Amino acid sequence: MAWYDEAVFYHIYPLGLCGCAKENTGVAESHFPQLKQWAEHAAKLNFTALYIGPLFESVGHGDETTDYYQVDRRIGTNDDFKEFVAYCQSIGLRVIVDGVFNHVGREFFAFKDVQEKREQSKYCSWFCNLNFGGNNEYNDGFSYENWGGYNLLVKLNQQNPEVQEHIFNAIRFWVSEFGIDGIRLDAADVLDHGFMHAMRQVTDGLKPDFWLMGEVIHGDYSRWVNDQMLHSVTNYELHKGLYSGHNDHNYFEIAHSVKRLLGICGDYRLYTFMDNHDVERIYSKLNNKEHLSLVMLLVYTLYGIPSMYYGSEFGIEGKKEQGSDWNLRPYLDLKDYENADETNPYTKLCKALGGLKKQFPELSWGSYQELSLTNRQFAYSRNLDNNAVITLLNCDDTPATITVQAPVSAAHATDVLKMSEECYFEGGQLRVTLPANTGTVVYVSDKIPDLKEQEKSESSVEADAYMAEEAAAGTEEPSAEIEFADVVDISQPDDMVTGQSGETASKDRPQPKVLILNGSPHSNGSTATAISQVVQELGKAGIATEVVAVGHLPIRSCVACGGCAATGKCVFDDLVNEVAEKFEQADGLIAASPVYYASANATLVAFMTRLFYSTHFDKSMKVGASIVSARRGGCSATFDELNKFFTISGMPVVSSQYWNSIHGNNAEEASQDGEGLQIMRTLGKNMAFLIKSIALGKEQYGLPEKEERIGTNFIR
Repeated sequence: MAWYDEAVFYHIYPLGLCGCAKENTGVAESHFPQLKQWAEHAAKLNFTALYIGPLFESVGHGDETTDYYQVDRRIGTNDDFKEFVAYCQSIGLRVIVDGVFNHVGREFFAFKDVQEKREQSKYCSWFCNLNFGGNNEYNDGFSYENWGGYNLLVKLNQQNPEVQEHIFNAIRFWVSEFGIDGIRLDAADVLDHGFMHAMRQVTDGLKPDFWLMGEVIHGDYSRWVNDQMLHSVTNYELHKGLYSGHNDHNYFEIAHSVKRLLGICGDYRLYTFMDNHDVERIYSKLNNKEHLSLVMLLVYTLYGIPSMYYGSEFGIEGKKEQGSDWNLRPYLDLKDYENADETNPYTKLCKALGGLKKQFPELSWGSYQELSLTNRQFAYSRNLDNNAVITLLNCDDTPATITVQAPVSAAHATDVLKMSEECYFEGGQLRVTLPANTGTVVYVSDKIPDLKEQEKSESSVEADAYMAEEAAAGTEEPSAEIEFADVVDISQPDDMVTGQSGETASKDRPQPKVLILNGSPHSNGSTATAISQVVQELGKAGIATEVVAVGHLPIRSCVACGGCAATGKCVFDDLVNEVAEKFEQADGLIAASPVYYASANATLVAFMTRLFYSTHFDKSMKVGASIVSARRGGCSATFDELNKFFTISGMPVVSSQYWNSIHGNNAEEASQDGEGLQIMRTLGKNMAFLIKSIALGKEQYGLPEKEERIGTNFIR
């Protein structure tokens, strides 16, 4: 169990953060006292590691290294850095530095020797593609391979054993002199693989759990991340999805990247970030600034190693201007953000998520499982030892209800961020109603977490549940808070449930409820996509819902034994009898099924046959509706088949603007059926209206008078 597998990184670009001179003129500066304050700030926000760099002597922005053995004099001295590392480690922060080994600056000693001695320099082989018949803009009288088209950056020949030994000796010096815990390799995607293999062999012997992470933009990350080379690389693929997936309201992009990268890299954790010193701040990229909190939730709770670039915990902006990156690397005065962990919603959420990462091992070691996915809602879990941490996200401008099957067998569910309007857990089904552009984290377990233990530590975990845009605009701070206290056991919802409207109903004024049977064997397939739209509209109308997954179960059909006539329940004591009790209390029932050979899933038909035949309570005026999903055809036949259960039982059947069907071979395809989604939303609205209308009718007029039943058999 290595430290970096549980780490949360705080990324500092010291030349920018400290306001150092942009050009190195040889004038010494001292900024490590300032950097210590930022280290304390990071520890307070529950970060456990510090990535600082570029750090070593250079000419300008830091990547044009002059001396690998000397801390940049614009930041401080070697002794200052040694003391800084020891201080960081004493307050619980590991320290990694930038290793710029692909190229050096023109002031690097070996290149200066080539300039002076040309072909006679013993360092000619240290650099790539030297051509003494060429020239460049510096009028060197020769040309050479550079990085990125910039002759300011001279490419090193990493296959040269002398170059390797010079760099490896520098690394040995960094470990023995400063005590660093790892290196971030700049431009690792263009470094020689043999060079990185050799580096791994060296660093494995320097310090236990010494970490190597590489900057890689595109490609198959497993080429770099493996037991022979690097422990991790930058996850630029997910970084792109973090902002474009929200701007386009397309969680499928993010979910696809997550699954693709897990398939490629397996258990290796990628370095997950919102932004860094080379890309524009994500707050500037997001069309809806409220989505920053959703991005933070993803970074902290997905499988990977989370990182926060200094300033982004405050929600600052930053764009490239006129080809310069300095706007991405600003000077910040920590005094301007005093008490941000109490007043700034982003900073408070950052601190809260760091606290969760420390408290719940599921967020470090739990396996990833996708639970629910639509364009604008996303739910996934991290599962470990029959416990699960479930992240639920809503990037829509309206509230949404997400219903998922708990990925583990558990008794309790706790909204540990308290961001939801409703969190309802019963029978293994979790239903969470989220406000617009909001997400939360729910802990599912047989035990209720002791969330107050975070408050006892120096880095206590609190966060406000108000929108970041309001804070940025300077509006009055709402009183609602996310704080880990007064945890309520929501596993026993009999006394009180809350609808998406936020209205609360007690036993004296029961809230209407709809029971939903998902007859698909896939709990998050196209059928679930249709159900989610109906649930959302019912929730808006203040109607509670409970989804019961039956399509994956081995349900036997009715055997016509007649035993239920005496007992009022089926002789096969399984889920049918459990649901029967819920059905009796419900105001409506929805049966949802995929189409199999122009009919419903036989499992669902068997379930409903026993459910309706074995129960003898009055079903009249309970509202019924059926939902069907198909890749192509058979919807209307299946629709009619399911509705027959309602029409024979005196149940009014809810219609929509078309037959209640959606098309798609999976959830992603179904979410693209615009008309199908609209049909489901209309169905939800119509069902809510009919349930409320029937309730009013019962109060004013009572139920229709029933005649005594006449039974007639047709014989020859």
